[in-house]
Amino acid sequence: MNLNERVMRAMAHGVMGCAMGMVIWIAWEGLQVISGERKIAAPPRSSTASVPTGPLVHRLGLLDKSA
Repeated sequence: MNLNERVMRAMAHGVMGCAMGMVIWIAWEGLQVISGERKIAAPPRSSTASVPTGPLVHRLGLLDKSA
């Protein structure tokens, strides 16, 4: 087996190892979230709803004029 084939084989094994590691890590983190061991912070509540703005919104008349 020449050097090129060995390098390609090593790279393929490295990619497979990284993919398996990432799948295991995502599954582990998911189990921690589901079990309640890891808390996920909720985004802060906004007192006002986000309203789209900009010249295109005004030009097309997308804003509700009754509000």
